[in-house]
Amino acid sequence: MKKLRITDTGGPSVFEYVVNPHSFGQTVENLFYVSFLIKEGSCGIEMDDNGLPSLLIPNVRTDEEGRGQDVSKHQAVLSIDYGTWQDLIKAFDITEPMIPHREEERGAQMGARGWYA
Repeated sequence: MKKLRITDTGGPSVFEYVVNPHSFGQTVENLFYVSFLIKEGSCGIEMDDNGLPSLLIPNVRTDEEGRGQDVSKHQAVLSIDYGTWQDLIKAFDITEPMIPHREEERGAQMGARGWYA
């Protein structure tokens, strides 16, 4: 299952799922999007046998069902910086992202009057 990047809980490792080894910015975006999925009840987090967070995918339900269910809700704050991102890539040997890489726009440069020119 390690080869398929599935943990013993049956879901992917949170870090292997959100980390894009080609883009720190997309990693932050992925983490942000997954946090909303968790908030809406579309997925959850469960610790694997190594004490690392893995995604828990519940039965399919509507957004209203996910929000309305009487489930245990906890909050956590996760910060990630460039160095931590690099450490995660090395620690989990991430060579390809699980969430497909999105092409980044080129040419968005600051003009003489600033970003809004």
